[in-house]
Amino acid sequence: MSVQLRMVNKAPRSVARRIASVAERVLSMDPEALARLRPLPDGLDIFFSTPLGCALSQRLPGAVLDGQDDDADSTVVRAAAVKDALQQWAGSAGTDGGPGESDATFDLGTSVDMMWLGALPPVSGFQLVDWVPAEVLREVYREMEEEHELRGGPAGLAPSMLDQELVEVTSEAGQGSSGETSNGDPAGGAVPQLVNITGRMVATAGATGIISPPPAALQEKHPGRQLDVVRVAATGSWIRLDGVFGTLYAPRPGGLARLP
Repeated sequence: MSVQLRMVNKAPRSVARRIASVAERVLSMDPEALARLRPLPDGLDIFFSTPLGCALSQRLPGAVLDGQDDDADSTVVRAAAVKDALQQWAGSAGTDGGPGESDATFDLGTSVDMMWLGALPPVSGFQLVDWVPAEVLREVYREMEEEHELRGGPAGLAPSMLDQELVEVTSEAGQGSSGETSNGDPAGGAVPQLVNITGRMVATAGATGIISPPPAALQEKHPGRQLDVVRVAATGSWIRLDGVFGTLYAPRPGGLARLP
């Protein structure tokens, strides 16, 4: 069955343009990358696979999925098809939310659900671990690139570098009883957590640009708010990094999460 992506009038072209740019970076890492689409009440969550064992998530408001199996909670298609559809919508005439515009529908091709088995990260239930300055992760990524230039080979970053635990993030004792989970729900007696951010996660976040510095215009729009930070959260199976330009998910060691 062919999957149809319908963009309604309120779907922001600026957001579509940004997600298409992220998809382009993902495809430069893996031309055969997949996109798993999970419908939400007011849009879609788009999960892109990467060759480094992490998934990248982008939220697209105002989008509707047609042609999905009624029993499925998500649909898998080729990331290239999603990128092309978003670029067409972003480049079409009109302004975000402009009056009188009609919806547009894009064919994403046949679903390939069997190529991405297992459950997606949950929408809720993540416990906040801590906030990390994005510049810390950008500096680690720069160091990885420099190391690769000096000692790397044509196959890319060495597995030893990718699997190395580069940044340790811990929650304070007792934080769970008074803090919140990453989705804003009370943490309800959650125990202190320790999360290790590996080279795979840093390389994925850096290569896809989700930890890039926020533009000055965005910072000016939110005076007094620190935007150049990454929120680290976790469940028993997933590690989640929230940056300004997207969210990265990685299976937690010893957990049940699986990625293609």
